[in-house]
Amino acid sequence: MIRKGKFTANALVGVPAVVGITALAMFLALWLIAQPSDLTQRMARIDQQTALAETVLTGERAHGYLAGAVCQDARTAPDLVRQRLKSAAVAKGLALANVSAAPGAPNEAIGGLEPISLAFEASGPYDAVIGLLGALAQAQPQVFADTVDLKSQVSSVSLKFTGRLFCSTTARL
Repeated sequence: MIRKGKFTANALVGVPAVVGITALAMFLALWLIAQPSDLTQRMARIDQQTALAETVLTGERAHGYLAGAVCQDARTAPDLVRQRLKSAAVAKGLALANVSAAPGAPNEAIGGLEPISLAFEASGPYDAVIGLLGALAQAQPQVFADTVDLKSQVSSVSLKFTGRLFCSTTARL
């Protein structure tokens, strides 16, 4: 008890004990409130959704890339892409110019992938140019467009394309 400025032994021990017990009770009450009753079911649902998303995004492949998205050999990819592009342009009756396909900068090769840059210009009838872009979209390995500039001219269109494809730098891909 407290008497005119003097503390008894009970007061010196009792006050901190009451404060400590109150703090512990508040902590337990807040902890119980913060735990939803269906936490286990929610976490199981999240795990199922995560597994489904990984399966869809990876195409059930161990390395995480869809089939056809990544080429196996960066040394032969530029020549192969140029040949396929030229063949598709000839088949569509398009004039092709400034075709370049080359490995990207060495510091860009990260995550087991090496970028191969692709750039070209094409001109001809609108339907043929759109058909060339469609053929490029169906190509394997997949070509990712960075910029596509399509300009209408009097009787034809011109296309400037820059993009990349990616090749494996590891044996497991």
